[in-house]
Formats: sequence, C-alpha cells, structure tokens
Amino acid sequence: MTEQTESLTLTNKTQTGITITLGLSMLLASLGTSIANIALPTLAEVFLLPFI
Repeated sequence: MTEQTESLTLTNKTQTGITITLGLSMLLASLGTSIANIALPTLAEVFLLPFI
C-alpha cells in the first residue's frame, strides 16, 4: 500500500514544471487574442475594407 501511495505523489520539481507549463499556455492564448484584436482592425483599415 505504501509503494502505491509513494508512486502517486508528485515531486516538487514536477509540480513546478506543470505550473509553468499551464501558466505559459494561458499566457500564449491571451497574447494571441490580444494580437488578433489589434491586428484585424488595422489590416481592415490598410486594405480599405469595412470592419464590423
């Protein structure tokens, strides 16, 4: 029983890696959305297209 419990616990290094990975994925998703929100109206203006 103790072997199974010990194998299920995560090390501190693993927890840190998971936290960094999740944080970076959330950052990149919001950064991509921000870039699109800025770029689309600018591109519409440059190409003289209506932006709704």
